[in-house]
Amino acid sequence: MQWPTFESLWLDTKYALRQIFKSPGISLIAVLTLAFGIGANTAIFTLTWAIVLRSLPVPHPEQLVQYGMRNGGTLIGLSGPEYNALRQMQKTSVDLLAWTSDRPSVRTGNDTRREEVQFLTGNAFKTLGLRPYLGNFFSDAQQNAAILSYEYWQQQFHGSSDVIGQSLFVGGHPVVITGVMPEAFTGLTANFHPAVYLPMKFGNVLYGKDYTTAPGHLGFYAMGRLKPGATLTQATAEAKALEPTIRKEADPSGIYLGQFFQSFHLDVQSGRSGISWVKMAYARPLFVLELLVIFLIVLCCLNAALVMLARVSGRQQEFAVRSALGASRSNLISQVLLETILLTLPGLLGGIFVGWLAARMLVILLASRSPLTDITTRPNAIILAVNTGAAVLVAVGAGLWPALRASRTDPSLDLKTGGHSVSARHSGGWAVSLQVAVCLTLVACATLVAGVLSNLMAEHSGFRPQGAAMAKLDLQSLKLTDAEAAALENRLLNAVRQKPGVTAAGLIDIPPFQGSFGASRMFSIDNRHAIHSDPSVFFAIASSGYFAAAGTGVIEGNAEASSSNISGCALSRSAAKFFFPDENAVGQLIYFSVAQQPDGTNLDLKNACRVAAVVDDANFVSLHQPAPRMVYSIIRPEMPVKNFDQANHLVVRAGSDSLAVAALEQAGREVLPPLVEVKIQTFTQLVHQDLARERMLVSLSGIFAILALLLTALGLYGLLMRDTVLRTREIGIRIAFGAPKGAIVRAVSSRAGFQAAVGLVTGAAVSVLVIQAVRQLLELPQAGAFFVLAISAAIVSFVILLAAMTPVSRALSIDPMEALRAE
Repeated sequence: MQWPTFESLWLDTKYALRQIFKSPGISLIAVLTLAFGIGANTAIFTLTWAIVLRSLPVPHPEQLVQYGMRNGGTLIGLSGPEYNALRQMQKTSVDLLAWTSDRPSVRTGNDTRREEVQFLTGNAFKTLGLRPYLGNFFSDAQQNAAILSYEYWQQQFHGSSDVIGQSLFVGGHPVVITGVMPEAFTGLTANFHPAVYLPMKFGNVLYGKDYTTAPGHLGFYAMGRLKPGATLTQATAEAKALEPTIRKEADPSGIYLGQFFQSFHLDVQSGRSGISWVKMAYARPLFVLELLVIFLIVLCCLNAALVMLARVSGRQQEFAVRSALGASRSNLISQVLLETILLTLPGLLGGIFVGWLAARMLVILLASRSPLTDITTRPNAIILAVNTGAAVLVAVGAGLWPALRASRTDPSLDLKTGGHSVSARHSGGWAVSLQVAVCLTLVACATLVAGVLSNLMAEHSGFRPQGAAMAKLDLQSLKLTDAEAAALENRLLNAVRQKPGVTAAGLIDIPPFQGSFGASRMFSIDNRHAIHSDPSVFFAIASSGYFAAAGTGVIEGNAEASSSNISGCALSRSAAKFFFPDENAVGQLIYFSVAQQPDGTNLDLKNACRVAAVVDDANFVSLHQPAPRMVYSIIRPEMPVKNFDQANHLVVRAGSDSLAVAALEQAGREVLPPLVEVKIQTFTQLVHQDLARERMLVSLSGIFAILALLLTALGLYGLLMRDTVLRTREIGIRIAFGAPKGAIVRAVSSRAGFQAAVGLVTGAAVSVLVIQAVRQLLELPQAGAFFVLAISAAIVSFVILLAAMTPVSRALSIDPMEALRAE
């Protein structure tokens, strides 16, 4: 084989450009089609890379493994004693580090603000293989040392090298700056950018308590670096074998690991990306979107191929002349492929630009529970390489079939027919079937996820979002006693109740729709003296006004705080049915389990609450999860509650969302000191945040489905219109001989109709498989596949009919005399 010279390649390129600009409309359609597919691939792969595939910027991140406690899809940390026991017993890793995170106040000079802070064990830097950008890292022996992130160093200290040895205050306690982190490192928890890194021991100073020795505080995550030759599988097997011993050593009494966290087990995962809650939530949806993008790219490739085929079919006489003059098949193939590549280049550039903008918009859409500061959408070498490879495949896929069609030119036939041969008329039919099949698959997936979102929105959640808002009150900076905090919140509650439009207001310690984990072991004794024990009941502290404010209905009883020495509580419907299956729960006693005592043996009223009301079940954790059994301890606002160091939440109901938000803002300005951080959100926003994953899927799959319908309609329209033009003389003769309109319609559309029908049948079979895969990836219910397919097939069929109307109308309007003269 002889490679073309540069001169011949340049001449072919100039000729290809002339041919492209001779039909700018068709060329623009091809470029836009390719840009759609490449842009979609760019956007989704950019997010997949940033959220799922990107590694920590440390040496050999593939060697890292992370440890936590997992119960199904819920991941929590280890206790300090668990970490110490695991570190001593494990043999597969060189060493284990631990970390935890918080947002205390940080003061530099006169500037005080809450910053993200990460507490690390002193061996973390060596285990990770990090080197400081400036200064030195701290060790386990140091307590009041601090390392700044590169970004915080630039913002607050303007990149000054004199920062080493200076002091800043964390939670009012001084720490000395010893170093600056490398620029690329942004912490071990994705989307949580620490401004300051502190020794684990500094937590003793900040909180006045050593949580590393508390067996019930499961807030530490551990990570290790595998020894040479060790694997993740070996680390997993080792952790499973060591878990019983670790549990016994870390919690000898069994109060925590044997009761509250009994269902959680030691979990080992790859630590390549650190801990990423966004990755856990969006990895599977992004894989689904990547699957849909593949189908969309195939559709764009087919559409571009049809456009190129239309160009080739109109130039059969040209190819016949070139073949008669001695052009080889390889010359004709290379010419068509070169034209396709030249059309692909602007599609590639436009697709990358559009995809980059779309990725930035998607990051905003994904910003639900916390700002996604860790997601970068800048195209890098890997993203560009993947999209360039996809563009090359699209170019070859779109141009190869038309190129082969051009190379099969028969000079003796095509010179006589002017390029309007029977083969030219009948080419491209199978592409219509493929387009319809792919389009139906994409529409079916979009219909599936839209149905899931509609069901989640329509289900009774136990809340009435419209008109409700919640303020998160962080009182830690005020250093109040429990009684002082309760008094302050009582004043705020009274102030907000006086605002215009407010109908109810109440407090709760745990916010709804936040994916919170909570478990309390409680039991009851029914009228037959049977003991009903639940080790995972969800326990919350709420004031009596909370239920009306949140829209959680009271079924029976009165959700008011008890005036007796026994505290009052409210049970959710499912909890009441569990604890008192055959009797009225109101007035009964619920007991907290006592450590190391079997349920039912300790009936001390100090550990009991009297049921004052039964309320509706509520999807308190998330709309994705069933309503948990809940016990609400009902308090009077003025009652001091122990451990008020946690942020509480004030819920308000008013005539509208705006009135509820305004009431919270006004009351906060009147009552709360300036240091108190208040974050206000409406319940509607909370619901949208909770369903952010589904909303993203519905939006993107809907866009893909609309593009698929548009491309399929254009492809079918173009094929029918080309077929009508090529058969103008035949149709004119049929009309001249008196053929009825129905016969003309059948003659024009029968072949395309058969191909569309084949596509619908094929697409239905493929859609069943794809829907099953999507359901498994997203853990969706299995019912309703037939309904999804029926709706999707109806939509695609309607679009097919619309696409066929114009070509059929043109065929019916052909003038026989004009048609004969044109030929």
